[in-house]
Amino acid sequence: MFSAESARSEPTSVADLEAGRRFAASVAAYNVFDSHDNDITYFYASQLAGEAASVEDRHFHPVEPRTLRLTLETRW
Repeated sequence: MFSAESARSEPTSVADLEAGRRFAASVAAYNVFDSHDNDITYFYASQLAGEAASVEDRHFHPVEPRTLRLTLETRW
């Protein structure tokens, strides 16, 4: 028969290590149909330097031109 002392195994030591990087890629297309409109239009009075009085008028921000953007990202 075995005794408790004779049935013991050798001690084990294990060390694990894992390292890596995560990569991601994305593509975005803006103004796909190449619109030449205004993104937003405001109406307010403005006065430039040298002008005698302010002028009420439309002020606008054009739509962003057709653009393709590629984004690459990595994380540890």
